[in-house]
Amino acid sequence: MQSIHLDGSNEVSRAGSAIGSAALGMQSAASNIEWALERHQRFLDDWLQRFEAAIEKTAHKSQPVHLSADDLHTLSRAGRAP
Repeated sequence: MQSIHLDGSNEVSRAGSAIGSAALGMQSAASNIEWALERHQRFLDDWLQRFEAAIEKTAHKSQPVHLSADDLHTLSRAGRAP
């Protein structure tokens, strides 16, 4: 059996290994980003749920304010000199 040695074949082999290693690193980074985004999404969903509950609770407590014409006149004069 004859063997043929090509100039630069070792460099090509090393480059292929480096590319494979880099691909594994990129896959790991993408996985970490995905995990962080999912965690952030859960945090935001929870926060929004608590915020909506607080708004709803506040809205149920407040009563509408009814002002008479005299009240409006008094408020419109507030801060003015007598």
